[in-house]
Amino acid sequence: MEVFMSNPDPIHPVMIVNQTGTQYIVRYKNQWIDGKSRCVSRKTVGKLEGKKVIFGRKFLSENPQYKGLEAIYEDNEIIFLDPTEEKFTFADFASRTLAVEAGATYVLASIADQSGLTEDLQAVFPLQYKNILSLAMFLILQPQSSVCSYESFANRTYLPAEHGLNPTAITRLFQSITDEQRFAYLKRRAAHSQTLVDGGYWAFDTTSISSFSQTIRKVKYGKNKEEDSLPQFNIALLLDEISGEPIFYKVLDGSLNDCGLLRNLFLDLTQLDLDPIELILDRGFFSLNNLTSMLKQDIGFVIGAKRNSSFIQATMQRALPALRLCHPRAYRQEIEAFCYTETMPWIMNTRASGRSDHQVYVHVYFSKQKETDDIENTLEALQRLKQQLEETRQAPDDPLFRRFYKKDTLGHWELDELQWAKYRETAGLIVLISNTVKDAAAALLIYRNRDTVEKAFCNYKDRCSGRRMRCEDKALEGKVFVTYLALSLLLMLKKRLSDKKLPSDSTPKYLDVLSGIKLWRLDGTLKRYWDEISKSNRELILNAGVQLPKNII
Repeated sequence: MEVFMSNPDPIHPVMIVNQTGTQYIVRYKNQWIDGKSRCVSRKTVGKLEGKKVIFGRKFLSENPQYKGLEAIYEDNEIIFLDPTEEKFTFADFASRTLAVEAGATYVLASIADQSGLTEDLQAVFPLQYKNILSLAMFLILQPQSSVCSYESFANRTYLPAEHGLNPTAITRLFQSITDEQRFAYLKRRAAHSQTLVDGGYWAFDTTSISSFSQTIRKVKYGKNKEEDSLPQFNIALLLDEISGEPIFYKVLDGSLNDCGLLRNLFLDLTQLDLDPIELILDRGFFSLNNLTSMLKQDIGFVIGAKRNSSFIQATMQRALPALRLCHPRAYRQEIEAFCYTETMPWIMNTRASGRSDHQVYVHVYFSKQKETDDIENTLEALQRLKQQLEETRQAPDDPLFRRFYKKDTLGHWELDELQWAKYRETAGLIVLISNTVKDAAAALLIYRNRDTVEKAFCNYKDRCSGRRMRCEDKALEGKVFVTYLALSLLLMLKKRLSDKKLPSDSTPKYLDVLSGIKLWRLDGTLKRYWDEISKSNRELILNAGVQLPKNII
């Protein structure tokens, strides 16, 4: 049976009343009286026979528009059926139906609707939003496949777009996505995210995307975080730790390093009309210029500090005696580490505003377990490098080797004892700087949340087809945008599942299981029938904060 496409006025709200073994459907009306919702009227609509609604004669005499219509009662609603529905034998039905995979895409589409993502996408891309959303789902569910496989995927999968696109149409779609449209979408999502943030931090980081392309202008040789020999472009990502959604991204030249990116980020965030925010940054972004710039911009931060800075080294030397004592007063159970904090004045002078005084908190941490792990990991790495030296008779081109080995007077490579002693002295230490967080334990707990953006990059590459980019320069920004949408949906799903205490690595299996839920499509019509959903699969859908689908759509 199919829902009547031009429904008459709905009958609601309704409820079931049992009287002498018969189930009657009653329409009721409530009003607030003395601060309580009270029923002020009730009228019988009809009775139930199975799921079928039998309208009462009195109801039809008062509401003649419902005469001759068939309806069923489902999910506390009266649903009208298509009066022109064809009658099929079982053989006819079986020959004209096609089963499509629908469970995973139903959950992803529901999350897109609930989060406002679909609404924002439709506002910016009114003609193409369904195709863009469908392509994003394809990248999530088929991360190892080329977009050339999308058309066959669309034929066997229930998607927002009714028809698949061939590779040429997909390329044209990528090319049609303009910078103005991407920025308009990001502006809408950032504004939505900031309404949800209450004292939360946004994690910012970059990653490199290797590419074989010789036509993409931003593909350059640089510090490749994949540690391969390919040229790359970089992607910067700003992630809301509360919703799990990446709210801003930018494609960058592959030769840029992290340290010089923050100034441009602040300019972009200003154009997004965002209030001052608070950032979590790893030590790749640490520089005196960046610290000063964030203080000028009134941006809160928790950032990892590099140890080669003179004032950081001085603070570490003052902290070491106290931390090495492992005194109980310095121990914080919630982070399993010993802590030391100094408040440091930060004075700035500018021509525009003159002198301004600020202060930052330098937090130093020591953990015996981290000390052991650091030393063991470094020894293992040095052993591999030494073995490589012996096998090739050439010094490995590795920063760790250059740091700890030097040539003796005979030209042999030997361990630099002084460098090892310096390393041994500071093993197990972490240094953070913040202008907003005075408490050392709180600062480290916030900083540990930066792994959300690192995991996001892993998902971008491994679960959203983002590890290699094979496209022309004109299609690059559009393809990255659709991949970014895929990442947004995937991370919002992962956040919902983690809130239900499900394992962090369970999302791929979760989607694979749900993909087995079928939706039957009747050939030549708009009719869709959900297959029977098992109890375990119903629980999976509900775990994502999504309502169970209606039997007929």
